[in-house]
Amino acid sequence: MTEITFNKADFNEVYFSHLDNPTRFLVFYGGAGSGKSVFIAQRYIYRCLKEPYFRLVYCRKVANTIRNSQFQLFKDLIARSGLGQFFRIKEGNMEIECNNGNKMVAFGLDNREKIKSIQEPTDVWAEEMNEFEEDDISQLLLRLRTKKAMFNQLVGSFNPISTEHWIYDALVIKKRFDCEMVKTTYMENRFLPESYKTYLESLRDTNENFYKIYCLGEWGGQIKGLIYEHWKLTDQTPQFADYIYGLDFGFNHPTALVKVGIVENKTVYVKQLIYGSGLTTGDLINGMKKLNLGSSVIYADCARPDAIEEIYRAGFNIKPADKSKDSVVNGILQIKAMNLHILDDSPDLIKEIRNYRWMEDKNGKIVEDEPVKFLDDGMDAMRYAIYTHNSAPKGIYRIGFA
Repeated sequence: MTEITFNKADFNEVYFSHLDNPTRFLVFYGGAGSGKSVFIAQRYIYRCLKEPYFRLVYCRKVANTIRNSQFQLFKDLIARSGLGQFFRIKEGNMEIECNNGNKMVAFGLDNREKIKSIQEPTDVWAEEMNEFEEDDISQLLLRLRTKKAMFNQLVGSFNPISTEHWIYDALVIKKRFDCEMVKTTYMENRFLPESYKTYLESLRDTNENFYKIYCLGEWGGQIKGLIYEHWKLTDQTPQFADYIYGLDFGFNHPTALVKVGIVENKTVYVKQLIYGSGLTTGDLINGMKKLNLGSSVIYADCARPDAIEEIYRAGFNIKPADKSKDSVVNGILQIKAMNLHILDDSPDLIKEIRNYRWMEDKNGKIVEDEPVKFLDDGMDAMRYAIYTHNSAPKGIYRIGFA
């Protein structure tokens, strides 16, 4: 028998007591940077190795968002923990199979009928549960009935966006579901960089609602001040689109590279390509080399000329974005005048656009000339590309006679 030892120091203390929590419906919610998704994934890896029969369905509302979120998280944690020898990871269908026969399979609720084909699941993880409908959760709970399991369990995880959401009404007010709710914030995540903590705390001065949700982990109030309300999800970009790219640099907060397909200057399709914190310019270049960007132009944040020069020297057609006076507001207005589509395999971009909103003054009045500087890295990258591309000179010539 192979002995596998987990290091307790790899877990945040606030979660450790929930490692073997058998509650049928267990909910982790709270602020950004609390480490809840990491713990949930760690917990499932542990249980997959430990239990005699374990079959997890890890899901989001849209199937295409899973690859760059839950699936990538599982892969990262398995590699980081040195457990790769115990798992077979199938890139095609995102199935993760343990050598003992236990499995973790991906599933999107955009085709709910497919869940009936999954035989005897023991567990379901509904990530970003605020994307789901109440009936989705009811249907998932109905599927958890196998007698082979040590226990059957649905785990939900989310940020408490608004008291207007069905989750608040169903779980907090009317208690239509019997569940255990675990609230955590960035203060309980000892692995979080101090710079990110400062970033979260700065929300106190820019948006009280965001501060409540993402810093304090409290339920948000009325949803107001959303900047983009006209966008749609799509699963593909037309082949005849012209492609450009937008790049927003980060380190403590995410670096975001997006692909923008433009059709007749009226319709845009935006896809997340790279989105992650802690990326050096070298890491970014290595990631970009895998994307086959060709000679298409990349419009990047001009506040980092050193990084732009390094990427240019690596062979990319990169140019500084237009960040002139009023470019933010004008760029937003330009995008609002277009038909905007977000590719459904862009989980972080989708989360950003659902939360991207104008600042509020101290009286709660919307200030419609300055967006909140939080969850905006992909939004900035998108605006850099579209606004700079449309502002560039388009073949202006001086005509005369000899």
